[in-house]
Amino acid sequence: MMSRKTLILISLLFSTTAFAQWGPPGGGGGHGRQEERTPPNRQQNRELNLETAPKGNSKITGNIVDSELTTAVEFASVALLDGTSGKALDGTMADENGKFEFKKIGEGTYTITVSFVGYETLKIEKVKVEKGKDVDLGVIKLKSSSITLEGVVVTGEKPLIEEKVDRLVYNAEKDLTSAGGDASDVLKNVPMLSVDLDGNVSLRGSENIQVLINNKPSTIVASSIADALKMIPSELIKSVEVITSPSAKYDAEGTAGIINIITKKSTLQGLNLNINGGLGNRASNLGFNGNYRTGKLGISFGGFGRMNYNKSKSESFNENLVTGLRTDQLATGKNNGMFGRYNLGFDYDLGSGQTLYGGMAVGVRNFNRKNDQRFNYSGLDSLGNAYELIRQELRDMEALTKGLTFDYNLDYVKVFSPGTEWSVSAMYSHSKDKSDNYTNYLNGINNTITQKQWNDNDNLNTELTFQTDFMKSIGKNQQLEVGAKSVTREIDSKYLYLLGSTGVSQDRENFNNLPADPKNPGGGLKYSQTVYAAYAAYTYSTASKWTIKAGGRFEYTTLDADQTINQVGADVPVKQYFSDKYPVFVPSVNLSKPFGTYTTKLSYNYRIQRPGMRQLNPNINIVDPLNVSMGTTDLNPEKTHNVELSVSKSIGKSYLTLSTFGRYSGNNITRISMTAADASTRYPYIPELQNLDPSAIVTTFENVGKESTVGGNIFANIVITRNWNITGNFDMYYVNIEGKEFKGDRMVSRTTDGVVLGGRLSTNLKLSDKWSFQANGGYRGKRVNLQGAFGAMPNYSVAIRYDINKDASLGLGADNFFGGMTMKNNSATTQFISNSTSYMYNQNVRLTFSYKLGNMKFVQSKKRGINNDDTKGGDEE
Repeated sequence: MMSRKTLILISLLFSTTAFAQWGPPGGGGGHGRQEERTPPNRQQNRELNLETAPKGNSKITGNIVDSELTTAVEFASVALLDGTSGKALDGTMADENGKFEFKKIGEGTYTITVSFVGYETLKIEKVKVEKGKDVDLGVIKLKSSSITLEGVVVTGEKPLIEEKVDRLVYNAEKDLTSAGGDASDVLKNVPMLSVDLDGNVSLRGSENIQVLINNKPSTIVASSIADALKMIPSELIKSVEVITSPSAKYDAEGTAGIINIITKKSTLQGLNLNINGGLGNRASNLGFNGNYRTGKLGISFGGFGRMNYNKSKSESFNENLVTGLRTDQLATGKNNGMFGRYNLGFDYDLGSGQTLYGGMAVGVRNFNRKNDQRFNYSGLDSLGNAYELIRQELRDMEALTKGLTFDYNLDYVKVFSPGTEWSVSAMYSHSKDKSDNYTNYLNGINNTITQKQWNDNDNLNTELTFQTDFMKSIGKNQQLEVGAKSVTREIDSKYLYLLGSTGVSQDRENFNNLPADPKNPGGGLKYSQTVYAAYAAYTYSTASKWTIKAGGRFEYTTLDADQTINQVGADVPVKQYFSDKYPVFVPSVNLSKPFGTYTTKLSYNYRIQRPGMRQLNPNINIVDPLNVSMGTTDLNPEKTHNVELSVSKSIGKSYLTLSTFGRYSGNNITRISMTAADASTRYPYIPELQNLDPSAIVTTFENVGKESTVGGNIFANIVITRNWNITGNFDMYYVNIEGKEFKGDRMVSRTTDGVVLGGRLSTNLKLSDKWSFQANGGYRGKRVNLQGAFGAMPNYSVAIRYDINKDASLGLGADNFFGGMTMKNNSATTQFISNSTSYMYNQNVRLTFSYKLGNMKFVQSKKRGINNDDTKGGDEE
């Protein structure tokens, strides 16, 4: 009985809100392209059996707002009806400021209906239009809908993917296959995004992205995007926004674009609590999030814990073409991690259009990786005809990474009138990371310990941000946005090495009393950066439905870097000091125009990419002694031009988008590898590089490249039936990379190019009122870089969910169940050849559950905050 009533009520809701095929309510129907829907022409009206409104020169306009919050209701559906017969004459959709307009209306009496999910449908009768005179309905207030059925709030169904004016929105709450996972599992399913084995994210082949969480940055994201994603449960993610053409309001960084992860927030009166959990053979999780709202006060809270447990295996081959030395390495191990995130926030309505927001979030992580490594060293025999084994080494390694992050924010918003508001925001973020790498060197014959080494690296990262923004609507078709911002960052990194001769125990507690390593004395980095910014953006819509949004952002950056490098046998360390000041102006232009059922968009923007902590950290990471990595402290920002053209077409409830893009980057922050000998020549002041294994490959970052990318994307959302849809996308782009690499004491030019392919296909099927099924598969093709390529990586998953009742559900999911996969990377120069193979033990089966408590009424709320999207994120390839 419950199910039948629910279906009837939902049907009634859709029959009143989904007026005609061109105008589903924002956030409602399955069309997806909500911001860009336009009323069909008169020929289309006849095809849809709609009456034609009397022609004339009059206009009917209005402004739709929330009755309680006086904020604009974006993209509400508005219908024009004959005042006598009630027949539909025309339809349109409110813009992002809640404004709508009917043109060329003749003399007569009409009825206007306004509908939007979460609000009561409003009918305005006896709207009289006199010949040649316009009618302005003024402010139209929609009341929040409290339609419930035994505690069930009835809302419209969002599609899995929506395409808006400047971004693609992936509604993760509709993704069954990522249940029981973390944010990286969600991002794997998002069009245009790729996630590698270590959790690093790329957009259209570029890792130069910015990741925001609820429009806000976090120092953990600046330190490591991969770690940040592991701390966010998939069940907490409402949607993921992929912004390929950011406006001037966004920070100048993120040359490929911005990824904004929106978490679930309740705007319902009363108490609401959601509990989610999962148990799998690779990971388990348990979390909760809730909300309490009474009157003008709302409080939100949440907590999440996740455990990862997996095994690892990799093989690598290095050949030094100068010395002829070859090294084969086999590493096997276990990875265990614990990640948590906890948040508390509030919002309070001060009255007179004023709202105060505040909150804090705490992130913790503890990751342990144990590896057993075997090295076989080979060289040419005395005749130089064949390779023979020279020696064999064993190493027992344990890497520990711990981190603690705090984010605090306070925001004030004043709404003067619909479309006009002012906000002031402040945020402080603090992150502390500690990495410890313990190594036992073993005799390859009898496995006795010959040496112990401990590498300790401590990092402290803080950010303080102030921001103010003002937005004003001008007339009915213009909008002005201006703002200013300052961001101050402080990085303090210290590292050291301890070394012991022998020992009988491999426990890491035996490392505590080791003396300093005389060959690797350690050092540190103090890095300070301040960015001052101001922006202005202007939006104008013409009568012929051309929309242009143009703006500019000016940023002025100052930075100071003080690197300390301790020297062997010397009391006075070497000091490397670097400072810089530079201005940058970042323009952006977005054009859009509907042509019947087609919509065309053209955009251009200029972006920069400042180095992040991973690129700056001077610590010499020797967890893998044959593949050593370190940062560079004097990196400059890279600069990128982006242009994109897209055409979209609606076909009933389905739609298709074709897009092409071009990207040119100069002064690239390029990952570059070299032999240990070349590294010691290039950086003679770093003693750790003088004592590496001769066959080791050292990877760091330099401003030595420029990159040109041209490509295209096809995206389709096909609605087969009301309960079944298929979504797919295909990417193809050509990359040309020019740069320099080290050869002894000089640098030589190098050029690499290639075509990269990728795509994803998913299907969603509602089997019944209680059963749902989803399956998806994706392929990320081989990606070229300056000195080689990263291997291809496929993945697939299926999931099924059973809704026990309105509050509880169970799910079962499986990933890559036909077998494990491998990913092969390779690099080659005139000095060395390096190949590696990683075995991905990503076969996963998980059982998930979800339970909801609460019975509440919907209230719309504005979201405000700070976007610090201006530094290059973690890079762990």
